[in-house]
Amino acid sequence: TMMSLKLSAAGQRTIIKRKQYSKNIFLTMKKVKHMEPISKKKIATLYTQISQEIFNVGVNTQKIDIIDNKILILAQSKRMPALEALSEEYRELVMSLDAALSTKYKKMLKQKVELLFDIQVTSLFRDYDPVTENSCTVICFK
Repeated sequence: TMMSLKLSAAGQRTIIKRKQYSKNIFLTMKKVKHMEPISKKKIATLYTQISQEIFNVGVNTQKIDIIDNKILILAQSKRMPALEALSEEYRELVMSLDAALSTKYKKMLKQKVELLFDIQVTSLFRDYDPVTENSCTVICFK
């Protein structure tokens, strides 16, 4: 089996496999989505977009490190005003909402990272401290 690779103007790769049986050659073609290289800038943009989508609040600061097969994101963002208003009188409710929102955030981040970079995320950890408004996210991938 011989293989060749062509890249279209749209960034899609076409893999052409040539199989030779006797004297006949059969061609098979498969469209492959163009994989984005993992970059801090793209991760920062994605992280901010998800934050705005879920919390309607952007990220103030971010520090991103990529170490081997891990992405570490340290971020600071404003707390949702509605949660802040309820935090003193309804502490348990706000803690439950924080946990639910964090789970939603992790799910969206995992899906979008896997799709954008064509990687398999094996683990994703995220914690948010409402007092300091700091969060830490660790993404592990294959």
